[in-house]
Amino acid sequence: AYAAILTVRPEITASQVLDGPMDNRRVMIGGEEGLLGEWAAETTTLRYEGYLPALDGLRRGKTGATVRLAMEAGLREVQTHLQDCGFTSPLQEYPSVVLGNSPVRLMDLARAYVALTSSGDLPPAMPLVTAAISERGTHQPTAASASKTSPLAPAAADQIRKILVQHLLRPEFQTDLQARHLEGKGLAGWGGTAHGFTDAWFIGGDRHRTCAVWIGYDETQTLGPEAWSRTVAFPLWAEVMAAAAAGQAEGWPADPEAPSPSPAPLSRIDLAQEVAPLKALQATSPTPPPPSAEARPIQPKEPALAGRDPYQAYTRTESSAP
Repeated sequence: AYAAILTVRPEITASQVLDGPMDNRRVMIGGEEGLLGEWAAETTTLRYEGYLPALDGLRRGKTGATVRLAMEAGLREVQTHLQDCGFTSPLQEYPSVVLGNSPVRLMDLARAYVALTSSGDLPPAMPLVTAAISERGTHQPTAASASKTSPLAPAAADQIRKILVQHLLRPEFQTDLQARHLEGKGLAGWGGTAHGFTDAWFIGGDRHRTCAVWIGYDETQTLGPEAWSRTVAFPLWAEVMAAAAAGQAEGWPADPEAPSPSPAPLSRIDLAQEVAPLKALQATSPTPPPPSAEARPIQPKEPALAGRDPYQAYTRTESSAP
């Protein structure tokens, strides 16, 4: 999702995004009440850090910050670029789509990931069955188009790939990587855990191969308490990668993480000039009317006061369509 966000709004890397509480109804992931948890960071302890450099939302696994960033860039445009990454099933239109909360085929997910390792280029879809044998003989399936597409901007894909390489340098991955002689190979990857620990997945690879692992049940049920991706899916991913690479894994240089520049907030600078007139408006109209039941609050409907999260201003009403 971050590569799609940067493709839509490349300048957003110089902005800040709020890491703070978000009403789960704004995201529609797993429930209709409560606060959105930090599932991407794989912890049950919520720790909000205020305004962060935009890409730190990915580095630190901040789900609320990720949703806010996608909304700032334009959720529908971001979703369009994600769909163009080769997903054969339609992606959900809720904000939770940027957190990976949309049913997809594992093969589609693996192919979409290749765009990150190929500077935004998506290879043609290849048939999974090379020949089908039936009573009528051997049938060769029609080959896919040889043309490739470029759903992601090269700079966006490369920037996110570098972050994924840095991600696998974290201490919690080293035991499994060292046991399979994959440490220091410059592999890139990322994992996730579904709401309620019903699914765990990890995807990543090197310059020549991509491996995607999903663990879950056919029917929705929990894998167990705290069945995080790093402890459930990642060890299997590392085992498969080691077998596929056969000692020849070839990743990317692990560039030292550049210090974050002093970001210029997209909203706080402009909004600071509007504080006085908005306060005057509040004084004359202290009780604004409730939002329309038909409104779909993808974007904020009014300017936000400085220091206030605009996406908390409106939430979906009980009569709104899901």
